[in-house]
Amino acid sequence: MGMYGNRKELSELIGVNPSMINKHKNNGILENCLSPDGKKYHLEKSMDAIRKSKTKETHNSKKQVAPSTKKIIVENSSNIPKDAKDNELDNEENMQELNILLDGAANNYQKVTMTKEFWLGKINKHKFRELEENLFTKDEVIQIISSAASTFRNSLINLPNNYAVNLAGLEQKDIKDYVADDINRILEDFQRVENRFD
Repeated sequence: MGMYGNRKELSELIGVNPSMINKHKNNGILENCLSPDGKKYHLEKSMDAIRKSKTKETHNSKKQVAPSTKKIIVENSSNIPKDAKDNELDNEENMQELNILLDGAANNYQKVTMTKEFWLGKINKHKFRELEENLFTKDEVIQIISSAASTFRNSLINLPNNYAVNLAGLEQKDIKDYVADDINRILEDFQRVENRFD
């Protein structure tokens, strides 16, 4: 490709349509980037000139777009979804972040799309944090279940010894009541495991 290239080569290098190169040339952006015969473009200088012009355009458009953006977002609270309001996400910090984001929007369609995606992202992030706070690590779950299973197993293992001592000489109805109470006590103890997940 060399130091100089034609319009097509420059447009491919930058990733734009060749007609954009003509537009930049007509606007004087590439005035100092042409070869002596005026037919080719100095590739490095051209890329630099276009980059600088885009920076200026972005800076100027930010100055112009910011007030109208604030008007759209601040005055029309219907842009804020109910979930965002319910979770108090429509705070000053998020509004400023959204306004900065919308400064780069080229038109109202982009603003609407960006606003929608912004709030969806904030809502999903909030839901994820709430869910994350309620989650246990794998090791914590294993420890809780293991402890509960061990307690349950030990209670069952102790039943024969307990019965041998306490059931001797009792009538069948009393034995039945004693065993039922014992089993209910063990099951209630085991059921308390769910409290450890709170």
